[in-house]
Amino acid sequence: WVPTGLFLPVFTIGAVWGRLYGLLVHELLAQSYAFAPPAVYALVGAICLTAGVTRTISVAVIAFELTGHIHQMSVIVI
Repeated sequence: WVPTGLFLPVFTIGAVWGRLYGLLVHELLAQSYAFAPPAVYALVGAICLTAGVTRTISVAVIAFELTGHIHQMSVIVI
């Protein structure tokens, strides 16, 4: 077991909500627009919810280091 407190559960819940939102956007508007894949929405959702709960920006840095998706930094930091 790794003691993570609320960090990992909140990160997971944010990823689930982000993924669901990404799937919804992809299903409703797939024919008219080219969107990012739902996995990107999951990453953004996880980081945004965790940053909101912990009130720190370091969550974004941790997620960039874990995933290597540095090109989405502007979306997440805003």
